[in-house]
Amino acid sequence: EGTPGIYGESTSSKSDTSAYTEMYSGIPAGMAEPSGGELANFDFLVGDKIAWKVYMPVGTDVQERDHIVIESQVLEVHVILTPRSYPALLGAICAEVK
Repeated sequence: EGTPGIYGESTSSKSDTSAYTEMYSGIPAGMAEPSGGELANFDFLVGDKIAWKVYMPVGTDVQERDHIVIESQVLEVHVILTPRSYPALLGAICAEVK
């Protein structure tokens, strides 16, 4: 069993692939479609799920396998994108959880 997270959800270790690690709701975030290159690079992680590129403020403590709620959509973080220069936003490739 996990311990309560910051929003009361259950958290668990990274080894339990079926459980949330953190649930983020109410943080400012933007969504865009990933580029074709990004989809090709991360297809092995995202598979046939609907993918989104999510932008959050720099300093947001989000990690792979975390879940983000934007309006009524739950997205699982698959890849944290590393910026090539000084970052203005933190980017991540996420997939919809159905």
